[in-house]
Amino acid sequence: MACPKCRSAGGEILPNATRRCASCGYVYHETLSFPQPPHRGAVATPTARKPAAVMVVVLAVVVIVVAGIVVAVLSDTDAPYAHDDPSPTRPDLRSSTSAPVIPEKPRIELVPNSREGTYGSSRFFLVECRNPGHETVYFPKVSITLTAPNGNVHARAEGYAVGYNIPPGKTTVMLVMFRGNPEGKPKFYPSVSGGDYSHVAAPHELTVLDIKEVEGKYLTDDPALEVRVRNPLPTPVDGIVAMVIGRDAAGQAVTWSNHAEVDDRKLPPRGTTTVRLQTHPWRIEDPKTWDVRVYARDVK
Repeated sequence: MACPKCRSAGGEILPNATRRCASCGYVYHETLSFPQPPHRGAVATPTARKPAAVMVVVLAVVVIVVAGIVVAVLSDTDAPYAHDDPSPTRPDLRSSTSAPVIPEKPRIELVPNSREGTYGSSRFFLVECRNPGHETVYFPKVSITLTAPNGNVHARAEGYAVGYNIPPGKTTVMLVMFRGNPEGKPKFYPSVSGGDYSHVAAPHELTVLDIKEVEGKYLTDDPALEVRVRNPLPTPVDGIVAMVIGRDAAGQAVTWSNHAEVDDRKLPPRGTTTVRLQTHPWRIEDPKTWDVRVYARDVK
C-alpha cells in the first residue's frame, strides 16, 4: 500500500511486520483490506464450497421448512373461529375464494316410449315426464308438433300437468290431444314456465288408502274407481284434484283421466274422504294396474 505520509509506493518490511517508506523513511503498519460484498441482484461467481459450509446451509433450510409447517398447523387449528365468527379484522378467506352457487334451472325430461291412441275423431298422446332436479317445477307442459313427409309442420298441440307442478324426482302423465285425427310424425318438446314461483305453495299429495273398481257412471265398458284418501298433514287442505293413470304390464301409461268427483273438497287435518274417478275416455288398451294421484292445497 502507499505510504500514508508521502503517498509513495514501496518500502522495506521490518522484522516487527511494519514497513519503512523508501522515499521519506516513515515507518507505518499496513492495514488489511477486505473485499466488498456483491451488490444486491448481482450474480455470484460459483465457488467450491467446503463440506462444512454445505452442511450449515442444509440445516438452515430444514429449520425454515419445519418452522413453516408448524405455523401452518397452528393457523389451521384456529380456522374454525374465522369460519364461525368472521370479523372485519379477521376475514374468512375460504368463503371469499369459494365458487359462486348457480341456481338450478328448472326443467323436465321425457320418459321413453310415450303411447298414442284415438278417441272418435281425435288423435291423442299420453306423455310421461320426470322432474330430474332438486326443486319443484311449476306449470310444466309438453308441446307436440306433427310433421308432414315434406318436412312442414301442419299441427301443434299442448298438454299440461294435473296439479300444475312436478315435485323433485317425481313423474306425471300429460294428455296431448289433436282434433280431427291429423297425420304426421310427432316431435315432443317438454318445457316449464320460466317465471319465479318461489311464492307459490306446491300442492300436497294425499295418501291413497284404498282403490275399488265400480260400475262406470257414463260408459259401462269403462269402470269407475272409488278411492279413499287421507290428508297426512296436521293442517287442513282444500281444492282436491285427482288423476288416474292405467298402466300396462311394462308400466307404460295406456289410459288417462282427471274426471273426479269428491264428497268434500276440503279436508281437516288427518281427515279422510272418497274420490270417484271415471277411467274413460282416453284409453289405448286395457290396463293391468291403476296409478291414482290426488292433490290438495293449503287452506288460505
